Amino acid sequence: MTRSPFRTQRSAITTGFFLAPLIATMTGAVISQAWQGGGLSALVGWAFVCYLITLPFGIALGLPLLILFARYRLVTWWSALLAGCLAGSPGVVLLHLPITLMCPEGAAGGLAFWIVWKLGPEPDASEVSEFIRHR
Repeated sequence: MTRSPFRTQRSAITTGFFLAPLIATMTGAVISQAWQGGGLSALVGWAFVCYLITLPFGIALGLPLLILFARYRLVTWWSALLAGCLAGSPGVVLLHLPITLMCPEGAAGGLAFWIVWKLGPEPDASEVSEFIRHR
């Protein structure tokens, strides 16, 4: 039996919700800087601004999607990719970014959430309702 880096599944879920937008914004910042050029300070500054904008959308859209997928026992890597694409949409539109960034950014964030979810001590769909009750 391997030891989880998280003490509870709630802490894994919480970490995932804060990490997913960070991964998504870093992915978007790297892609946009590769297209437009720019230095490291521009990349970090852009990622910080995007993170502050996408974090509320990630939680507001990601949490209901997690509840929905958990209810049907569909918390999988592919559902995380789909949820990430959907949760990343408003941030991309609000920031006037190319729509082509929407899915790669969101998918990267969704996959990051799923990886953190799986690193939790009990990555089971029933833990989502426990997470909701304690919030």
